[in-house]
Amino acid sequence: MPSSEGLLDLMGQMGSVVAGAFARMEIAEKEIDKAKDRHPWKADLVDGAFRKLQPTNLLREASDEVYGLHCAELLDRAAEGVSLVAPTRAEKMMMLRHLALKSPLTEATAALYWRIFREVFPAVTVRGLEGWEPRESYPGELDELDVVVTRTIVNGESLKELRG
Repeated sequence: MPSSEGLLDLMGQMGSVVAGAFARMEIAEKEIDKAKDRHPWKADLVDGAFRKLQPTNLLREASDEVYGLHCAELLDRAAEGVSLVAPTRAEKMMMLRHLALKSPLTEATAALYWRIFREVFPAVTVRGLEGWEPRESYPGELDELDVVVTRTIVNGESLKELRG
């Protein structure tokens, strides 16, 4: 029989998980309301996408702001009738973040991360990087790498091409 201390600890952990789930649901509902304002004639499609807004593993550690941006992108796709299978920019950014925590990124992968970060947070200025533009080794390199990231997330393929 577990101790009362252990049981209280377990209940506290469960409460934290439930509170986190409700917080994410609240963010999703706010983004749904905003998407309905952006796409008033597609409100039924926007409402129908609620179940697709469940955070993926990549987004479990994301800030509320990043999760909200993920929801907004999916809801816009739903309203436009575009597939929701491809990962969002927020998911790609978080995947590259996780990768960077495990090993150094290649120059191209770091450049892709920066490009996605700027797309997700266009108003954010990073001190020391003002005016810096990532350079490709050849035209289209970052687009190719973006396809690799997408394929990796969708299919769970190897990350070898992305590691430094």
